[in-house]
Amino acid sequence: MSSKDNDCSSDEYITTSDSNSEDNKSMKNNKNCKTNLSDTENSSIKIKYSFYKGSKGDQGEKGDQGDKGDKGDKGSKGDQGEKGDQGDKGNKGDKGNKGDQGDKGEQGEKGEKGEKGEKGEQGEKGEQGEKGEQGEKGEQGEKGEQGEKGEQGEKGDKGDKGEKGESGYQGLNGEKGETSYLITFASSESVSSNSYIGLGNSSNDILRNNIVVPTNMIVNTMSFSIRQLSDNIKYTATLLVNSNPTNLITEILDGSINISASSTGSIQLNQEDLITILVTWNGGALSRGVTISLLATKNWL
Repeated sequence: MSSKDNDCSSDEYITTSDSNSEDNKSMKNNKNCKTNLSDTENSSIKIKYSFYKGSKGDQGEKGDQGDKGDKGDKGSKGDQGEKGDQGDKGNKGDKGNKGDQGDKGEQGEKGEKGEKGEKGEQGEKGEQGEKGEQGEKGEQGEKGEQGEKGEQGEKGDKGDKGEKGESGYQGLNGEKGETSYLITFASSESVSSNSYIGLGNSSNDILRNNIVVPTNMIVNTMSFSIRQLSDNIKYTATLLVNSNPTNLITEILDGSINISASSTGSIQLNQEDLITILVTWNGGALSRGVTISLLATKNWL
């Protein structure tokens, strides 16, 4: 056998159903070629034989289309691709709907007091506003034009006490007031009936116990006292002017009960008249004496 005969470069596969056939045995015993056995399919043995390489045969006819194979298993997830380039700017979107109204903001802090503005023109009469709180006393403003008479406002709070104003004009003279006079007669010793009472003394001598009138006056009251209780009799005091009795008389009706009495009248006295008091009763002397007072007013006529 030549070396060419021992060339096992030409391969061909022969399939037999009997692995113990003579041909298979002789091929397995061929020492000049390598024999390879493949997998077993349907109890047939695929045997690779090596033959002497012959001339290249003609192109065989195209075999029939084989059946479609089963779908392969899903492959593993591929690696993350690289980041793509920045896309072009999109077109401007449509205008959105109007949003809801926001919440009311907090009140801001009170601003500083501004400078005094110029005097504005007289505005129209506004409606009566609600009563405001008592404001601080402002500076004296310029005198404005006379506005229309407004409606009667509500009574305001009591204002602060103002500064003392300037003294007013002298008022008119008032009517002339009355001037009163008190004329007193008294005795410091025992007094008998039908005595004239002077200034500390008494007797039956009228000229020694009278006093002079300083100005024109009118006597309107006389009070008479015997100073202590005495007999159960009547005691009488009469005013005399220039030694003439008047109708101004005061009587103590019962000396055992009362020690004094008063009476009223209207007796005209002229300046420099002489006056005195005559006391009378039906009984003994009064050891403590008596006292009489006249109340008079100025006569301006």
